Amino acid sequence: MLDKEEVKKRFRLFIPENPEVPDVYLLIKEGLIESEAYEMLAMYRDAGKIDVQIEEYWPDAHRLGRDAELH
Repeated sequence: MLDKEEVKKRFRLFIPENPEVPDVYLLIKEGLIESEAYEMLAMYRDAGKIDVQIEEYWPDAHRLGRDAELH
């Protein structure tokens, strides 16, 4: 069973537009769990797209307001 932190952690696949500017990228897919992200990365790399990268993020990290799970 996944713990609470693993459930909230998500991954996104992207292609950086310019390696010198980290915030500019072409988003391929986000909201993936870890196994889905690495499976898609392998599929893209097998197809010859070697510049695809994975980024880990927490969707609720900067969320304002109350936590619905607490109420």
